[in-house]
Amino acid sequence: MTQLVEAICEERIEVPKADSPVPRRVFRALRRGLSRNPSRRYPSMDALLEALGGGSRTAAWVGGIGVVCIAAVGLGVAVPRQAAPCETSTRLDQVWSPEREARALDALGENRRAGRILNEYGRVLRKSVDAACEAEEPLSLACHDNVLASFDAVVGLLIEERDGIQPEAVIESLTKPSFCDGAASRPGTDSEMIALAGLLTRVDSLALSGLFDDALEDGHEAVRRAQGLGRPGLSLGAFYQRAKVYARRGDLEPAHADFTAAYELAVMTGNYGMSAQMALSLVWVTQNQNDLDGAEHWLRVASSAQEAQGGALGYRQARILMRSGEVALARTDMPRARKLLTESAELWRSLENAREEATVLASLVTVEIEAGELDAALVAARRAIEIFAAENGDGDPQLGSHYSNLGDVFLRRGQAEKALEAYEQAVRRREKSYGDEHLSTGRARTAKGSALLELGRVDEAKALFERVRRDAPPEELVAATAQMMLSRVASDGGEHERALGLANKAFISYETQLGAGHVASAEVRVQLARAKLAAGGLDGA
Repeated sequence: MTQLVEAICEERIEVPKADSPVPRRVFRALRRGLSRNPSRRYPSMDALLEALGGGSRTAAWVGGIGVVCIAAVGLGVAVPRQAAPCETSTRLDQVWSPEREARALDALGENRRAGRILNEYGRVLRKSVDAACEAEEPLSLACHDNVLASFDAVVGLLIEERDGIQPEAVIESLTKPSFCDGAASRPGTDSEMIALAGLLTRVDSLALSGLFDDALEDGHEAVRRAQGLGRPGLSLGAFYQRAKVYARRGDLEPAHADFTAAYELAVMTGNYGMSAQMALSLVWVTQNQNDLDGAEHWLRVASSAQEAQGGALGYRQARILMRSGEVALARTDMPRARKLLTESAELWRSLENAREEATVLASLVTVEIEAGELDAALVAARRAIEIFAAENGDGDPQLGSHYSNLGDVFLRRGQAEKALEAYEQAVRRREKSYGDEHLSTGRARTAKGSALLELGRVDEAKALFERVRRDAPPEELVAATAQMMLSRVASDGGEHERALGLANKAFISYETQLGAGHVASAEVRVQLARAKLAAGGLDGA
């Protein structure tokens, strides 16, 4: 009985599991009726019965709940008295009102996992806000006001039910209430600043759902507002969020410009932590621009900023190790890459960050494949999927990358059927998360096509490669990869002139973007040589 009352008083009321016989309307009615804030409960028994669907049986077991509560009092269980709410508490009542909560859960439909996460977040946030109100600490209250703005934006997006919204991705963008623990310096309670916090959360949520055009539209507005407020710290945040949208969309030049602007603002304000974070973001961008010298420059910058802040082992150090390992991998320095990535994975594990550990394991898969250690690669690929799915749910869009890695391992092991199954999982997730024409979807389709070729299903593979070449911008490497694969198909089919033309286009694209010394450029050069041989160009080959 004590545990029941404690659960009610702390609002620890779990969303029913997917196979629960309890209808959603009953859960919502009970949750509202058991609220410890009187203003959130039903105004009358008639209103409660109407929400439940009415009827004498309903009245009987609702009455039973009342008996439980009376019994709790009789047993001497103390139920806390509701204190007068402060402004922040009142704001939470508006953001997570029973009506908005019901609409958000309705929008989630059968996605019970997302419902439970959202329900738990609301409970933890309520507890954190109550503590801040009781302490009457201005900085903590100001911080919670900004967290509430983010929560408001997420709930609004869920209720909006816009096509393409990914609930898990949107919920992922929520700021944890623990962010305000010991708040020493947070944005103030100015209404424009609080509105900006909500807008930045909306930008992140839309980008995580793959709605990049919408995210950029809001991102431009966020940068404009931040600059208008004249506070460098706010501009830093706005540039950073917009840069992440560009990066996720694959627009590396504007991403580089925005990350650089954010880095300069971090340096100007003496924020070593954000300086290191922006430098690490620039490592990723320059690496993907195939500027490895630039990536190593920004790694040194990130390490210096980390040391200036104190250099303690933690999230940022784990990320520095991870990025260093990825650059070593791009340099094909496999022993160094394995050492750095292994250290990073171990540090992420000690920090209990499964998502990042899985990301590092994905890079280790590539290292093991290149080293010919296919058994180790298979273990790492499966482990990455296992911990990532357990932490983030089976619907997380990033799982597509991990299934692609698994497919790569199976293909190198000569298990084309299993490779095809893994690639199909990757394609489905990419299509759902990013749409048919996104570059990530194209890469997954190209990989699937390679498995189909190994299985002798040439027509299906050719159709996939043609689709990727049609959908991707011609300057993108995914288009060049599709051209290379089509060149192989043409060679095998005796279309030697076509094979040569396609291989030439792929070769020019790869050498222009990656340079002649890159291993991928070498693979395309081999295909070009084969095409020239088949076409009778012995000297050129």
